[in-house]
Amino acid sequence: MTKRFTIPEPPLGDIVKSWFLKDLGEKWRNYKCSLKQKIFDEAFTPQYVKNNAPTDVNLEQFCKLVDFWYSDAGRHRSHAGKQNRSLQMTVHTAGSKSFARYAHELRRMEEIGLNDSGSSQTSNEFRVDGSIGWSPSDRYAQVIGPERHGRIRGVGLGQLLHLILPTPT
Repeated sequence: MTKRFTIPEPPLGDIVKSWFLKDLGEKWRNYKCSLKQKIFDEAFTPQYVKNNAPTDVNLEQFCKLVDFWYSDAGRHRSHAGKQNRSLQMTVHTAGSKSFARYAHELRRMEEIGLNDSGSSQTSNEFRVDGSIGWSPSDRYAQVIGPERHGRIRGVGLGQLLHLILPTPT
């Protein structure tokens, strides 16, 4: 990584490196998933899949990946992933608008007096930077349910509560 990219000195360099590795890991996982969708078929033999490897992949790495797909551990992980995915009740996106845009529009509606009187979200739950301070009593939380421990929904990859909120003194 340091051969191709200039990483700033710590402490900023540590943050950049951590984000970079998380982002790279996500892209690598997505690439392997798309590769499996294009190539993998239970009816094919592992050798057939290896012989028809895409030209843009490292052949040695691809062969190891195919061996994993056809192994008992790979099949078990795939089956478990399919089961877990079928249990999910919500998608991982809020649509084409960011939460900052939603917050801005709601703040603007409140300024001109168009806010829904039945809304439980008040202006003090919006921050100056345009982000939304989720409240356990707002409609979204009532429908979706409580936050997962240590996570904040709607703020992107790898955001953890201890990284966002200041620690109590």
